[in-house]
Amino acid sequence: HYMKGSLVGEGLVDQIMVGTSYMGWRRSVAGKALAKTIFRYVEILTQGIQPNGPGGFDFLVVDGLPILTDVNTGRFNGAHYPKLFRELYAPTAAFYCWKHKPPIGLTAWTFWERMKTAGIAFLPGQTKTGVFPLTYLKGLSGLYIALADTHEAAYDLHLKCNECLTWEVKPRQQKKTYSAFRRAELLGKSACRIWVQGPETEFNRRRTQISLAAQSLVLLRPGIDVAVLPDNEIGQELMCEFWDFCKDVIGLNEDQIIWTHGKSPEESASEAIKAIVQAHPDKTFTLVPDVVTPKFLNWAKQFLDMGVAVFGDELEWLDVYSNRGTMHCSVSDLSAKSTLESHIPGIRVPRGYVCATTAELLQAFELLGSQPVQLRPLAPSSRNSRLVLGNPVELQLYDFPVGAVCCEEILPPDLAGDGIPICASVSYTGRQTFGSGITDLLYIDKLLLGIRPSMASEEFQDAVWQLAGQLLQAMKPKGAGSLEFMSAGGQPVLTDIVTRFSQQHFPKLFHEMHGRDAVFFYWVFTPPANLDVWTFWSRLTDRDVAFTPGKSTFGVFPMSYLKGTSGSFIAIAKSVEQLDELRSKCAEVLREPVHDDALKVVGLGESERRIWIGSARPEYRRETQRYNLPNRCIPLVRPQKDFIILPGGHENTREFWELCKETLGFSDDQALFTKGEKFVLDDDVDSELVSKLKGIVASNPHDKFTIVPYCVTANFQRWATQFQDLGVTVVGETFEWVQTYGHKGILHRHMTSLDKPSLMETMAPTVRVAKGYTCDTVDDLVQAYRLLQIKNVVIKPVYGAEGDGILFIEDEEQLRMYDFPMGQVVLEEELALDKAPDGMVLSPAVHYMKGSLVGEGLVDQIMVGTSYMGWRRSVAGKALAKTIFRYVEILTQGIQPNGPGGFDFLVVDGLPILTDVNTGRFNGAHYPKLFRELYAPTAAFYCWKHKPPIGLTAWTFWERMKTAGIAFLPGQTKTGVFPLTYLKGLSGLYIALADTHEAAYDLHLKCNECLTWEVKPRQQKKTYSAFRRAELLGKSACRIWVQGPETEFNRRRTQISLAAQSLVLLRPGIDVAVLPDNEIGQELMCEFWDFCKDVIGLNEDQIIWTHGKSPEESASEAIKAIVQAHPDKTFTLVPDVVTPKFLNWAKQFLDMGVAVFGDELEWLDVYSNRGTMHCSVSDLSAKSTLESHIPGIRVPRGYVCATTAELLQAFELLGSQPVQLRPLAPSSRNSRLVLGNPVELQLYDFPVGAVCCEEILPPDLAGDGIPICASVSYTGRQTFGSGITDLLYIDKLLLGIRPSMASEEFQDAVWQLAGQLLQAMKPKGAGSLEFMSAGGQPVLTDIVTRFSQQHFPKLFHEMHGRDAVFFYWVFTPPANLDV
Repeated sequence: HYMKGSLVGEGLVDQIMVGTSYMGWRRSVAGKALAKTIFRYVEILTQGIQPNGPGGFDFLVVDGLPILTDVNTGRFNGAHYPKLFRELYAPTAAFYCWKHKPPIGLTAWTFWERMKTAGIAFLPGQTKTGVFPLTYLKGLSGLYIALADTHEAAYDLHLKCNECLTWEVKPRQQKKTYSAFRRAELLGKSACRIWVQGPETEFNRRRTQISLAAQSLVLLRPGIDVAVLPDNEIGQELMCEFWDFCKDVIGLNEDQIIWTHGKSPEESASEAIKAIVQAHPDKTFTLVPDVVTPKFLNWAKQFLDMGVAVFGDELEWLDVYSNRGTMHCSVSDLSAKSTLESHIPGIRVPRGYVCATTAELLQAFELLGSQPVQLRPLAPSSRNSRLVLGNPVELQLYDFPVGAVCCEEILPPDLAGDGIPICASVSYTGRQTFGSGITDLLYIDKLLLGIRPSMASEEFQDAVWQLAGQLLQAMKPKGAGSLEFMSAGGQPVLTDIVTRFSQQHFPKLFHEMHGRDAVFFYWVFTPPANLDVWTFWSRLTDRDVAFTPGKSTFGVFPMSYLKGTSGSFIAIAKSVEQLDELRSKCAEVLREPVHDDALKVVGLGESERRIWIGSARPEYRRETQRYNLPNRCIPLVRPQKDFIILPGGHENTREFWELCKETLGFSDDQALFTKGEKFVLDDDVDSELVSKLKGIVASNPHDKFTIVPYCVTANFQRWATQFQDLGVTVVGETFEWVQTYGHKGILHRHMTSLDKPSLMETMAPTVRVAKGYTCDTVDDLVQAYRLLQIKNVVIKPVYGAEGDGILFIEDEEQLRMYDFPMGQVVLEEELALDKAPDGMVLSPAVHYMKGSLVGEGLVDQIMVGTSYMGWRRSVAGKALAKTIFRYVEILTQGIQPNGPGGFDFLVVDGLPILTDVNTGRFNGAHYPKLFRELYAPTAAFYCWKHKPPIGLTAWTFWERMKTAGIAFLPGQTKTGVFPLTYLKGLSGLYIALADTHEAAYDLHLKCNECLTWEVKPRQQKKTYSAFRRAELLGKSACRIWVQGPETEFNRRRTQISLAAQSLVLLRPGIDVAVLPDNEIGQELMCEFWDFCKDVIGLNEDQIIWTHGKSPEESASEAIKAIVQAHPDKTFTLVPDVVTPKFLNWAKQFLDMGVAVFGDELEWLDVYSNRGTMHCSVSDLSAKSTLESHIPGIRVPRGYVCATTAELLQAFELLGSQPVQLRPLAPSSRNSRLVLGNPVELQLYDFPVGAVCCEEILPPDLAGDGIPICASVSYTGRQTFGSGITDLLYIDKLLLGIRPSMASEEFQDAVWQLAGQLLQAMKPKGAGSLEFMSAGGQPVLTDIVTRFSQQHFPKLFHEMHGRDAVFFYWVFTPPANLDV
């Protein structure tokens, strides 16, 4: 240590190190050569830095050589103070300086008196030797210096001083203990433990179980134990990060972990475990599974033969105690005692019975007083499976999904002082308890979210101890487990016997290992996805609350930390009050924002050159969204200035680009096309395209560039952040902002935190919103529905756009079928809406860019059903508009946007209701508003959607417009119409610019006339005799399934899902499937194919991948090769539907003798559309095809309409009541649209051609409240598939198929009608007949003449379970749960 250029004190001293912390200083024991080298180093250092004040250097020694490890310059070091004190009062004395924390009850005066009494107090000017406190802060810290004639004497003085620092603490009142509860040997301290948590159980791939496996890491003893760690689901990256953390902080070795790499232990861990055991013949090893199962023992036998033990209970013991049936007798034998009652007569458990059938459930319910009961599976593996039912109807619907259950009374729990129900737990290993005695389990409903010291009374805890001792004595367990007791009426009630390692064991074992004499609190919290464990740990360290095992006495430690996925934490302290403080500090750490280097965000400026990219969000599903978003940006590109990224390989996009290039004056190099392989355009931006863009930016060094995305997502950031070093900015929000504000979830409280105000309540409490809640699960939806207490509600995906995913619900049972296909949703009340003067729903919207309004500010959305069809000048009154603008001002001040966004309102009783938050992204109205601002800022406008006919090219349309004199030519005309998007057969968006709004509306009508297209009659192609009737597709033929690749649904996920379902119908070694993998990638489809191949026993050559191409390009040669290789076999092509295009392609195989299963084109012309059921409104005297075949068959009243005039006529004929429009082709129920007034009908643009305009009949409901929709499926004229089934629809979505719940009379009538229809129609292919029940009578609603979603489960059932019943349902699997 030095002061300016001179050494302080004796020069060289040794730090007294405890771990990495210094605890004082003493005379150095360094040899002369080492000291000389150090002094030379210091001389060089001080000459180099030329200090003017205090400082010091710390060294460590390796192989006798000094290593400079710490530079403590520019400040006083700890050793300066004792050295300067010695220099001041005893410059020649030997010294020893050390730290020692004074007891909290020992004052400085008492300590000093003790020192004087002991004769060791150093009194400057009076004594030459002794001890003096350089710091004395009771209960916090102390630093002392001993001065003596020799260093040995100084050391002795330090020992005597420490005796003066002792403090007699009054013994704490000990709670009663019992001899049975001696401390466990913690699974045997001498044995090396091999933790195998979770890979062999039903929880194998669940995040919760992987989290438990991660927690075994913190129990590893350095250099001793090993953990087998599954990394199959969440990837090795997150688990590796936590393993590296544990390795560093706990001091573990790399060879203490065995990764399974997504495989089972049999495939991955066996050899590694054998190698470890064989390498240490002098050690004993114990396998520690979460629970012993026959499968585990079968695998572990190879190690048992090597002398390895297993910690756990025997299978026979588990058969008796590992289920809740131990606590109750069977309702079928009320005279028998339960196992528990036999062991401990009189022990209190909730009254209950074991039930295995519905009849037994109803009997138990009656025995329990016909009050609400809870059903719990026998295996207490998960509290999540607890179900509360309140009446016999619910009990009758229970289907025993995990087998027999305990039907128990629901006891009112006693509450702790903080209002949380008391649930006491005693954990054990063998017959020994451990883990801080009795703890309380903190449940939120079914989820265990924490463990804390018990808050129950001492009397209650004593009673629990006694019962736990009796239970363990009677049960004699050998493995790990827990006993759980609730408090009811002040008495303990045994609720669970958990006979396995569970979530609560790990913190208790950790506490046993590292904080036995302290108290602990354990809790679960998911860490932010952008906060890694290292940053988290450093923040804890900064606050002095990091608990380092083996070193710390208090603090917080992560038991598991998988960022963005799951986390659990333990706080260890000397008091409960300190625990609360630690938890509070940890919460601060977890919620503190992470400051990453991010791109600078800006508003849309005029000076920058823009790079447009309109990429769909990952949550979007529609083909229109995939192509509309990039194409809408094309007209906003400024000639010779901006650039745009467009999807390649798309003919319509290229055509629209060429039209805009010619009319707006673009150059070829302003468009950069991707390869067109990915649905999300951002994902299609590859390194080659990035290099091109970098070249553009770099070659224009004097220009400023800004990227203009539709929305900032992780997909966008993947490539856009590469431009940061080039000074490129981004128009939009940060990714974190979008996660916070860019969704509808900010409108409402979340069902899991109802006490937490929504963001809307916090920043804009005066803004009206619909009643609603944010939901993530079906349970959330059901509870929200009950809280709303409203029959009619609406589901809206929080990231939905353009009305996508909106469903109208009228019944709780419908909610139970919802599967969250677009992720998180809000459930809102359905509002009674105000209308504009023309009868259209009044739906004002405001759009902004940064803090400024775009365009005229307030516009009205042109609504058709739940979809907007454009925008027009708002008809909202001034008061309403003023209120909306005030709302928007409050909202933008609250969210502080830097990019585009908007807010949609509906009006109820004259008051605006904020219904949609479209923040963090461009809204549909931005594009027409920005186009107007660019080319005609003062013009009135009208913007609308209209799907162009598939045969009308953009060039033909544009020529028609010019001929009609209504084409808007920037720089040449002041008024007219311009297409903002024109994708023939897919979508169109147009803007009319004029001097007045009325003139703009007239231009829109004239434009629509240019969009008409005369469809010529289809040229009939040759038919083939190959269309003979098959018996379930012909059992002898080899089927070649070709589902979907040739239809309009080619790239839709739903159709690819149907194609995937054909895999489960393949017969091993016989059939083949042509499988499109173009949109969602081969990875997901490959995984399901591998599963089917393995489980069904298929061969690799039974699949033909299209690799994103059409069958013509990819499958033809493979099919030919298969047919030619088996001349002795017959083959049948099985398409979803026969089309001219399909037949043209299939002809090459027909000539080889291959048959086609399906109907002839002439037959399909008659029956493959809903027009079969209705006459045309243009010829009311004609009978429908159906009426000609079966006079009197009942269908909904309706008419076929092809024009707006015909729609209005049909609406009037149907009584001017709300009607439903359904396309003639019954390919998708999603296209059903309910419209209620002529204005909406006038805006309908016939996106898929002519429609049936039908009355809406009130449906009859099944007993559970679901509308009855019966279905009969056929192949040829033969029905199959478990007779009549019910189709379970939620609004427009088919989510399930089940055995019919309709009356026998209704089913008989359906059978009779179906038979008559098939006899009359004489189909040769596959199809279905759908009937609703109205007034108890069947009403035919659909004739589906193709393979559809319902065929596959029915065929599967026919093949594998003909004599059984089945239930089929749709549910989107979690992204992290592989098959």
